Amino acid sequence: MGNSGSRCTMPFDTQTLPYQDVRNETAWIREQQISMLYQNCIGAFAGTVVFAFALVLLLWFVVPQQRLILWLGVVSVLTLLRLFLHQRFTQSAAETPANDYWLHAYLVSVLLSGATWGAVSVWMFPADSLPHQIYIALILGGLCANSGTSHSPLPITFTIFTIPVLLPYLVMVWQIGATETQLAAAMITLFLAILARNVYDSGKTIRNTLELQVQNAELTRELHYMATHDSLSDLINHGEFQRRLKRLAREGFEKQTDYSLVFLDIDLFKTVNDTGGHSAGDALLREIGRIMRLHTRSGDTAARVGGDEFALLLIGCPKTRALDIAESLRKDIAALDFTYEGKEYQVAASIGVTYGSTGQHSSTSILKAADAACYAAKEAGRNRVRMLPASDVFQTTGRFHITTKQTASTCH
Repeated sequence: MGNSGSRCTMPFDTQTLPYQDVRNETAWIREQQISMLYQNCIGAFAGTVVFAFALVLLLWFVVPQQRLILWLGVVSVLTLLRLFLHQRFTQSAAETPANDYWLHAYLVSVLLSGATWGAVSVWMFPADSLPHQIYIALILGGLCANSGTSHSPLPITFTIFTIPVLLPYLVMVWQIGATETQLAAAMITLFLAILARNVYDSGKTIRNTLELQVQNAELTRELHYMATHDSLSDLINHGEFQRRLKRLAREGFEKQTDYSLVFLDIDLFKTVNDTGGHSAGDALLREIGRIMRLHTRSGDTAARVGGDEFALLLIGCPKTRALDIAESLRKDIAALDFTYEGKEYQVAASIGVTYGSTGQHSSTSILKAADAACYAAKEAGRNRVRMLPASDVFQTTGRFHITTKQTASTCH
């Protein structure tokens, strides 16, 4: 940006589009996946507690009870820690988007939970009771099935959980060699394989949905940009400029804000069009648009409001600073070396400046004053700046048509 706005304050940013800016599609999708993981995990926590108590009851008379109580305590503590992690994430998500820290924390908690359940097959396996071995298979299979929905936003978490849960059981069954238990283990493994496929398909569907949301957001921004910008100069168009000026004029009753309007008309633009054709005129308008952007911060509004007319809405800038900006703008345009198809054109602009305060001056009074100031600059010999305060006493000149619903400018 140019130095013209370096001392102006910005009470709010009128240049920002009102749509979410998804600057990095991959990062945004990952944030949503992490958020969904944490949103879905409460149901899995409840299921974990239910399955843990069911397992303890089933093994109460065939496994040392001290081990069962200790294991149940570990599961309970780990579940409480995961619940605490969920609450911490929920609190932080309101301020900052999900990031890799929360993903890594979730993965560690999932791995620890899976390892705790895998310990059942290593530490409490009822080697002498075939029915209880099958009970364990059913409990582990049900536990993994219960976790499928919560892990579907990022399916790799399902794999991280199920492998430490099921692998120790399969190893124990293989070592014992009982046909019935091996058959039960094979059925559970097949069931989990089918479940894993469904989880990964669900994860793909979720990602596709998120990608579609990104595409829709990008399309919305593009349509909004087309509706609010001038295609030739790439500045704000007349309709959007009018909306912003009206909003600024009525906003901020509690906190008054000064603002200024710089209205610019290219001197002898008709000569460029008549001599070089409309293509030469378009090239000049693009150059003026480029210069306007150099004098515009993100909080200001640079607009093309007519054929060869431009406006610069400066928010939080007092009149003295606005006058300096307008003069700097005039000098840059006068110094423009504009050549088209080998022919040089002398370029200049007449600039009118007005100023007002939010809640005190209407958009109509601002526009009337800008019109009168522009006219005064023209009458004084062109290529100069004139300033007038916002007021309804000024009469329109017929060059700058002002109505309550639409504002158009034709400053010549």
